[in-house]
Amino acid sequence: MRPQRMPGELTFHAFQGGVTGSRIDFVFHTEHFTTLAAVIYRTGLAEGRFPSDHYAVTAEADVKVLTARLRELSR
Repeated sequence: MRPQRMPGELTFHAFQGGVTGSRIDFVFHTEHFTTLAAVIYRTGLAEGRFPSDHYAVTAEADVKVLTARLRELSR
């Protein structure tokens, strides 16, 4: 979804937080899906603590075959 690197893509933060840096976590899929959205969740816990040294990376995808079949059925 985002082939070009952009500022603020940091996904590994070594329990330090922050946003500036490189993305090293990805969500991959086959050609059977279309990516609708991708998000890096940077929510920490109280007192500046984090549950992981990586931020959560999620993606919303559409199944191409299912979408095409639903369009056919709705005609």
